[in-house]
Amino acid sequence: MKYFLSFFLSLLCVSMLSQSIYQENYGKMEKDLQDALVKGIRYKMPLLALREIIVSYKKNGGSQENASRILNNIRDNVKSDEKEDVVLELMDFVTGYCSPKMRVWD
Repeated sequence: MKYFLSFFLSLLCVSMLSQSIYQENYGKMEKDLQDALVKGIRYKMPLLALREIIVSYKKNGGSQENASRILNNIRDNVKSDEKEDVVLELMDFVTGYCSPKMRVWD
């Protein structure tokens, strides 16, 4: 049941982010990314599901700089070491400080 809930939440978050495809206001896309990541971290979504939210953001025209800024903002507001570790892992995917196949941007 725990994995089903995590999977469902990841699909919901990706769906929310995908709705921004047709929006020209990129501020909305960044807000959607931040909201999806904060909720995903709060509900302990799997790391790779959180990464997919960022990949979806990139595919919809999001920038590496904005994704990094959003993750820094989230990191500043997390209350536990466990959540901070998740944010740091996501930052590694965004900045490329990971294996080449896990990088979101080249």
